[in-house]
Amino acid sequence: MLNEINISAAQFRKLVTLYSIGSTIIVVPAAITADAHQDAWIASLFGVASGIGLVLLFTSLGKMFPTLTLMEMNEKILGKLFGKIVSAVFVLSNLFISSQVLYYVGNFLQGIEVVIAILWFITLFFKLCIYFYATLLGVANVFHIKDYTLFSFPVAFIMITLSIIVYPSIFYQKT
Repeated sequence: MLNEINISAAQFRKLVTLYSIGSTIIVVPAAITADAHQDAWIASLFGVASGIGLVLLFTSLGKMFPTLTLMEMNEKILGKLFGKIVSAVFVLSNLFISSQVLYYVGNFLQGIEVVIAILWFITLFFKLCIYFYATLLGVANVFHIKDYTLFSFPVAFIMITLSIIVYPSIFYQKT
């Protein structure tokens, strides 16, 4: 038997807001601009107004029927058969739209994958330089050495050797 899971209004608001922002950033600008061209701002305003209208509609339905789910509300308001049809269309359209957004997110991430990889390597280089410099200063401080440049090659050799011994392959790391 399935346990009944309820989410709070704040959790629902966060879920809807994050989903809306994510799809708005990735999907909507290209689709609207492709069809509306320079009048895309009018279509965007119409979309926002209709979205606010739907939120107000669902909020008022939730207040009128606080104990019913959306599917039960559809059956109660529209009748048994038509309510089931509307509920099925609602679920299937949300499933289709969610898979479409997932496809667009995948394409978006593929497009920025190269940029992220480059930034990751640059960040990794700077981190390694900072760690190496901190290690040199730490060794010089522990052994009271004023000129740490003499030990830069041996410390670098030890750090590289230990990193190869500790993690010989990326598959050894636990995630």
